[in-house]
Amino acid sequence: KDSAKVTGFKEGAVQDSKWGKILIYNNAAMELNTYNETAAKKYAESINAYADRFEDINVYSLLVPTQVEFIDSEKYRSLSVSQKKTIALTQSFFNDKVIPVNIYDNLVSHSDEYIFFRTDHHWTQRGAFYAYQVFAEFLGKKKPLLSDYKKTDYGEFLGSLYKVTMNEKLAKKPDYIELFDPQIPHKYFSLGEKIKYNKGQVFVEKWLETEEKYAVFLGGDHPIAKIETDQNHGRNILVLKDSYANALVPYLIGVADNIIVIDPRLFDGKVDDVIAEHSITDILFVNYALITRWDGYSELYTKLLK
Repeated sequence: KDSAKVTGFKEGAVQDSKWGKILIYNNAAMELNTYNETAAKKYAESINAYADRFEDINVYSLLVPTQVEFIDSEKYRSLSVSQKKTIALTQSFFNDKVIPVNIYDNLVSHSDEYIFFRTDHHWTQRGAFYAYQVFAEFLGKKKPLLSDYKKTDYGEFLGSLYKVTMNEKLAKKPDYIELFDPQIPHKYFSLGEKIKYNKGQVFVEKWLETEEKYAVFLGGDHPIAKIETDQNHGRNILVLKDSYANALVPYLIGVADNIIVIDPRLFDGKVDDVIAEHSITDILFVNYALITRWDGYSELYTKLLK
């Protein structure tokens, strides 16, 4: 087991890990946020560069707050820098061509639901849905409802934050997967490897048989992949992202004809070529809010423009 230093509290503990400080509270683990103004500004400037280069394309930024922001204890919540403030400060560095997609309030209104995993650093697909609601309305669509989707539950698993803390409290209450299927015909495949995943579906169910169950969404992270549909929304979306986007992207099938998904950690091509080849009309950046405290992602986004 991890021999990390644990700071004890009556109801919880802060545990040091290779991922930084992790709060264990109410049988759940969550990363603590810090704010780095220099890194946040670089993150925003990297997105500004896309808006400046592609003037005829809508550029959206969706920053996702994490579980610690919504816990019921002010004492433990105060151990983490406010992500509402972090997101607002980061957005203040955007130019007026970047469109922020503010999902915070909608997540707050559903914070009593299962919108974050307890043992994993990601949100659930239910949480991602409430972000999609906001984005769909941004695009002028009727507000989608969860009842519009076919729901299936799969369990159980212990996620990434359990693995870096090995905390026994987490093991007592495993997570499970909820899938919300839009039931819209589509084909999903890698553009780099020219292979299909799970017969071309965005839910790659073989991952449900492993410990990495979050990879059911898109089959995990890939350099570049495409979702094709026969719809006629007149919109082709390029998603530039971290793994938080994986649970969100399946919903975008409801508002786009085609979706291109690029993980800048893995893709080494030029984004200009992708945009031209696939007639991109919208670019959506999706990252969890804690990414703004490091320079790494801004550098990766900037590299794609060179």
